[in-house]
Amino acid sequence: MVETMISLADKVLDFVKRRGYVLTRDVVNEFKVSSVIAGAMLSQLVSRGLLAVSHLKVGSGPVYYIPSQKSKLETFSTYLKGIEKEAFELLKQHKLLKDSDLPPALRVALSNIKDFAVLIEVINPKGESERYWKFYNVTNDDVKRILSERFNEQNKEQKTQPAQPNQQHLEKPLENKTEESKAATSAEKPGKPEKQPNEDKQITLEEPEEKPNQETKLFEEKPKGFIAKVVNFFNQNNIKILNSNIIKKDKEAEFTVLYESPLGNTSYYVYCIDKKRISDKDISPAYLEALNKRLPLVFITSGDLTKKAKEQISTKFKGSVIKKLV
Repeated sequence: MVETMISLADKVLDFVKRRGYVLTRDVVNEFKVSSVIAGAMLSQLVSRGLLAVSHLKVGSGPVYYIPSQKSKLETFSTYLKGIEKEAFELLKQHKLLKDSDLPPALRVALSNIKDFAVLIEVINPKGESERYWKFYNVTNDDVKRILSERFNEQNKEQKTQPAQPNQQHLEKPLENKTEESKAATSAEKPGKPEKQPNEDKQITLEEPEEKPNQETKLFEEKPKGFIAKVVNFFNQNNIKILNSNIIKKDKEAEFTVLYESPLGNTSYYVYCIDKKRISDKDISPAYLEALNKRLPLVFITSGDLTKKAKEQISTKFKGSVIKKLV
């Protein structure tokens, strides 16, 4: 009986290697055994270090996979919902997020997606300890490179922008439609992600070398349509464009801008889109991008907000400036 079980376990391992990952029901269907036997075989392979098991649940059970093929687990990210899905997409896109820059709900979401988010400690050039979330496949060398690039960019901006951020500066020209809500409810503290093998959770950064300041080319060609209206709005309101990215010609773009007022200069992340109806799903990616850049969001559109989007302006998208431009 013991030999039979060992033989079956080896067959299960070969099966997983061929597929890349399996659920318990896959083993049940392939080998015509009970779910109890299938689960026992998979658990045995996990204990031997031949398989890994996900924290993410598909149905009522986890996913079993070959440790060296963890990237295939991303197939199941579609099972993530709500804020956890947003956290996954944001971390996958930016690779590295500073914990203290994130709202409590996003921190909790990252702590819940342990298969994809790893919490690490970084010692910055000043000797201070900071916590960051990194995407599971980002190496420590990648972390050093990304943070060095960000520190260089911040140093460059500090030399050219003597301003202290004050979001109220934009209230008049941008017609801030948001209201400060009462004190936010405290969210539960994020749990510690499990330590992964050969993972160095503390990274020390050296003082980054300064690179020559290069002038950014704002546009490849003169803006037209809705984007031209946005640029004209900037020009009329003492708003300087620091950099730009045209996403969809004449209709969709993102900017980093500097608002120059008598009270001081303030930087903003601006996302603009020419669209008749704006839902909360349109605003959410822009809001998360602004969070990652550590800048307040200005969302400019030609359309009207849905009822749900209006309701979430002072809660989910608290602090954002929404501007309709026709």
